[in-house]
Amino acid sequence: MRLRSLDIKGFKSFADKTQINFEKILQALLDQMVAENQMW
Repeated sequence: MRLRSLDIKGFKSFADKTQINFEKILQALLDQMVAENQMW
């Protein structure tokens, strides 16, 4: 099982609907790792 995104609605500090997309976060981390690796 893979968690791709999380939808939060009506919870204390998330009064409005909020979607957290883990695929975009993972892609950003991978891009940063590749960029740092190319510096070496």
